[in-house]
Amino acid sequence: MAYPSEVLYEPIAGATVGVWRVDVPGGSMVLKRIHCGSSGDQRWPTSADPASNYYWRREADLLAPDSALRAALDGVPGGIRPVRCHGVFDRPDDTVALWLEHLTGEYGARWAPARYRTVAAQLGRTQAALTESALLAAPELSRTWLREHVALHRDEEALARPEIWQPALAAGLFGPDVPDRMNALWAELPAWLDRVEALPRTLTHFDFHPGNLFDADGESVVIDWAYAGVGPVGLDPACLALEAIYDHHLDPDLLPELFDLVVDGYATGYRQAGGLLDAAAIRQAMIITVAVKLGWTVPALLEAVAENRATLNGAPLAEGARAWAAAGNLLLNLVDDVDERGSAPTSQTKRPPAGAVTIEEKP
Repeated sequence: MAYPSEVLYEPIAGATVGVWRVDVPGGSMVLKRIHCGSSGDQRWPTSADPASNYYWRREADLLAPDSALRAALDGVPGGIRPVRCHGVFDRPDDTVALWLEHLTGEYGARWAPARYRTVAAQLGRTQAALTESALLAAPELSRTWLREHVALHRDEEALARPEIWQPALAAGLFGPDVPDRMNALWAELPAWLDRVEALPRTLTHFDFHPGNLFDADGESVVIDWAYAGVGPVGLDPACLALEAIYDHHLDPDLLPELFDLVVDGYATGYRQAGGLLDAAAIRQAMIITVAVKLGWTVPALLEAVAENRATLNGAPLAEGARAWAAAGNLLLNLVDDVDERGSAPTSQTKRPPAGAVTIEEKP
């Protein structure tokens, strides 16, 4: 029997075939179909190997109703939660169908800055609680996703061309000192990746941006777990703040305030759940992890402006370039504050919470 449906998402890359809202007796559900294929973009591959960071069935395995991920997240008071999955079904056409809850709360792309602090606190509780958790040994999780992501996105040629900067400098997107500062950061990133991998490890979503978040009566519900695995403390919240600007959800002028809100929320939630890193160490971790993951966006912006493309990440070039330049400039300003002595601890022993977690949200 066919039911009325609506297309919710047109796949760009990766294993997703499509996402639809389907009206069924008693309400609506979301159907997501995945397969071992991709759009052809080499930066977003898929793999049939279960050990691969880009294993195509990872989301189905992690979201299954009886999964280890679901059990672990359900055990964290005041944390994030994954979208509910009603069932996972293999289809004759070699695709897999995930039947998910239809989320009707406020979409993360429409959140005000204060709501980012709330989700950061919830994420901090979750990631502190799951540091050293048995969940991290689950075979369904990716292991070296960040390192492979960096290799797929690092463009060694763009910044090697001095002329690549001229159109962006002429447009006032960057100051005259930025090329040298960016080249210095670019040279530092391989060493910083080693440093990132020495940070405390926890459950990491690796695609924690507003488009994958919903507010469900105060709960923060997270969708799209295709890349989830073991990763460093601080990466997910840092990416949340910057990708709100890269994806054009908030005005770029809000970015410095937004980053501070997310740092404060995450550090607060992290400590509430027994994490030992203090706010200064959390901030350091967030800066170095986001520089490693999103440093490629500056050369990508330079190429878009030099080629005078019509759009940048879905927005008209002028608008998109303003947003991406704001993020790039903030990134460079943040890394100026990194303590090269490595002030962020490389291991931690969680203090046992005394009784139930106390959750206090700032207004």
